[in-house]
Formats: sequence, C-alpha cells, structure tokens
Amino acid sequence: MRSARRSAIRLLQLMAVASVVLPLVLFACAAWLNYGHELKVADDRIERSLDILHEHTLKVFQTVERAIAEVDEIVRGMPDEEIREQQPRLHERMKRIVDSLPQLRAIFLIDRDGQPLVSSQFVQVPADQRARERSFFNVHIADDVGTYVSEVVEPRLAGLARPFSCFRADVRPRKVRSTA
Repeated sequence: MRSARRSAIRLLQLMAVASVVLPLVLFACAAWLNYGHELKVADDRIERSLDILHEHTLKVFQTVERAIAEVDEIVRGMPDEEIREQQPRLHERMKRIVDSLPQLRAIFLIDRDGQPLVSSQFVQVPADQRARERSFFNVHIADDVGTYVSEVVEPRLAGLARPFSCFRADVRPRKVRSTA
C-alpha cells in the first residue's frame, strides 16, 4: 500500500513538474519561432525600404545631372561677364528648370573665385555673396571630384530659408569660345 501511495505521489509530483515545464518549453519554442518570423519580416521590410531609397536616390542624382547638363548647355561658350550681364534672362531659364524638377530647390552658377554669377532664386544675385569658404566649393579647387554631395549647409541668403545640400560645385575652367 505504501508503494502504491509513493508511486501515486511521484506521479502527481511528476505531473506537477510537467505542468510547469511543458508550458515553458512550448512558450520558448513558440517565442523562438515567432522571433525568427519577425526577424525575417523586418529584414524584408528593410530590404524593400532600401530598394525604394536606392531608386529615389538614383532619381535625384539623375535629375541633378540632367539639370547640370541643361544649365551647362545654356551657358556653354559664355564668359563670366556675359553671364552676369544676362542674369535676368538666364534666371528665368534656370527658374523654369527648377520649377519643373521638384527634387531641386535652386541652381546657382558660381565663378572660380566663389562669386555667384546667376541664380534661379534671384533675378540679380547679390554681389557681396561668396562661396569661397564653403566646403562644397573648396573640394573642387584641388582636384576634379566629379559629382559631390556636401554636408547640410545653412543658407546665408534670405531667399533660401531652409538648410540645403550642394550636389556639385564645379570650378574647373570652362572652355570659352574665342570672339577674335
């Protein structure tokens, strides 16, 4: 009788332990499977977001390169003095470019001394503004670095109320047609 009673107590103890351990094991397995699933979902979301970001960035760079090529075509062969003289006409052309491309906020042409020549923001560019000490200008002085994306820069001109990034500040000598 004692052995039957001991076996019943052991069985009850075993069942008590199993009633605690089994749910814990099942919970741990479920948590592990759920963790793996959520990790996979998160990786998929990150990958999709990166794909979208990549496409958007590519579109922005293509837009900027297109705008640069168009502006280069507009001022091709023009010396700096002629560009300054034709600021109102060139301003309107550049303004149309910026208005047609929502990724752009402004276009500025800057001479090799850091003096603004023409802008899509201003009909007459303020003569006292210089970009010489800005990193987006200086990076191109020593070497041709191609397309360059600057850090976020605080504007100095009142027409540019928000901080901006400069995509390119090309100070290489431009080929100018000889008038002689």
